[in-house]
Amino acid sequence: MRTTVGFPILVIASLVACAVSANEPAKAGLPAECGSPTALVFAEGIKSLLSRSEESRQDSRELWSKDASFRKWAASPKSTLFEIERYLRCGPKASPSQMELATLTLQCLDFDAYLDYLKRLSRVAKSDAGEWALYYAVAPGFLRWSTRLASNYTAANVKSTLKVVENAPNATPALQRMIIEILDGSTKKAIGKNPVKPFLTCGAGASK
Repeated sequence: MRTTVGFPILVIASLVACAVSANEPAKAGLPAECGSPTALVFAEGIKSLLSRSEESRQDSRELWSKDASFRKWAASPKSTLFEIERYLRCGPKASPSQMELATLTLQCLDFDAYLDYLKRLSRVAKSDAGEWALYYAVAPGFLRWSTRLASNYTAANVKSTLKVVENAPNATPALQRMIIEILDGSTKKAIGKNPVKPFLTCGAGASK
């Protein structure tokens, strides 16, 4: 069975340590993983897709959703989550666009795994990168909120997770207001009045 996911919710990864820009090899003092071939290939893929979208006259998210690399990442969100976690550990200067793109690749991640990710992300020390990562985890893409979080706002695990996020070091006042609107049901009502077009269709094996 195939299910559709409204503008994604799913997420980038736990930022713990950072360094090196998107396509540089690891520098002294950084984990050896930052210079591994697979890490560099993934970082270059993110950089290349962003570059193509900036040069195009199309809506960037529309272009991303049709891109072969993006669809490959989105089709295997568990594997992509590992790559993104490493990408963030190795790149402290990731831009808002990089954070947004990384988050959207995780939109088909299993919901429980997504909530676990949000909790991990909430433990990240205060930083600009941490703020963008947490923001886009709750409000992916160009939406003001995650449709899956909003639709399941009465569930105990969603409530407890959002309370953790609300008190995270990187939770900005704007993000905290979004969380309040999700938890009081306002966001779900807004979505009901203005249904969201699915960004991608997640297949049965999409959460692998």
